[in-house]
Amino acid sequence: MHEIALASGTLAELLRQSLNDGRVKVPTSRQRVAQALLAASVDHAVSLNLLLSRPSPSAAFSAVGLFRLQLDALARGIFFARPEFSSDKQVEDFMLNDRMPLVKPPNERKRQIRLDELIAQLREFIATVSPELAKAGLHNRFSYALDAFNGFVHGGRDVVKSYQEHSKFGLIFHPDFKTLANISLHATTLSLIAEMTQFYVVAGLKSMTFSNIDKRDQIYKAFLDAGKRVEPNGGG
Repeated sequence: MHEIALASGTLAELLRQSLNDGRVKVPTSRQRVAQALLAASVDHAVSLNLLLSRPSPSAAFSAVGLFRLQLDALARGIFFARPEFSSDKQVEDFMLNDRMPLVKPPNERKRQIRLDELIAQLREFIATVSPELAKAGLHNRFSYALDAFNGFVHGGRDVVKSYQEHSKFGLIFHPDFKTLANISLHATTLSLIAEMTQFYVVAGLKSMTFSNIDKRDQIYKAFLDAGKRVEPNGGG
């Protein structure tokens, strides 16, 4: 797990710097909201990989909670980045009242837009900006246990179920290796989506340029190699 989280976290840190390099320095209200939320989402990826790279068994639970927070920040960042998803007034109301916009689904009262609805828009966005990731199925992996992730954040019963007695460490969070490895890798892949959103949508650029492409390629290759270890015949 240490090597996977280290490779994933190294790329996440590089992506975080890339977002900073591609930020709009004098932003509109929409750009200010979007790029702050996108940056926060990548910070969660950096932090959770730092936790998963530690040998302590006490670190993994908080990493799972951070993945849920990353989903929220990324989905909101993309929602506010795109005028097709949110109006200028909704952006202003969010900053004024700290509340997500109201929606009126069929046969329901008005209510705030939910995370699962934001994630649906996120899937749509990925299919648009990166068809290869959508084809690989990444856009379906965000909510494979959204209720459980909510429980981890708010202290639900899944917290109780996931803690087990260990002969050496006592009562500890005890997920399987593949679950933690997937969270590590998915968090950094979502950071790639945040980077693309910052450059192409928020900043409105036609392409992404990088100061040290060789270093980036090397770090990205290490990340891909780490992903191979999570395949059915991979190690841990």
